[in-house]
Amino acid sequence: MKKSLTTECIPSLTRAAINGYAHIGKQGAHVAAWDANYPDRPRNGLYVRHLCGTKNCINPKHLALGTQAENMADEKATGALLGKKRKPCKECGGLLGTTDGCKWCKWTLQRRIHQARYRERLRARNGEA
Repeated sequence: MKKSLTTECIPSLTRAAINGYAHIGKQGAHVAAWDANYPDRPRNGLYVRHLCGTKNCINPKHLALGTQAENMADEKATGALLGKKRKPCKECGGLLGTTDGCKWCKWTLQRRIHQARYRERLRARNGEA
């Protein structure tokens, strides 16, 4: 979740994946930045969270440890859970897949909800958890 931070984001110079996170090898660049700047604070199964909400930020002052639930709450608050990349609507300029916007933004949200429910029905039919 975005908080008022006194320093600016430092974007990673590595190429970002389709989900917006920069990677160094197989781990996220923000995780590598945490490990490099705080070697005395091991992660011990916790997640490295972005306090600023910027996925490719590696500023150590914008990173914090937290549980999976806290990390998901942060992603939900910044709108990252509705899609790999939230694109601006060409009609109204708002983010696609939101309830506040034009009919295309709302249609995109309805389509994503429909697709998620369809996948759930398929999993239930196939006996998957």
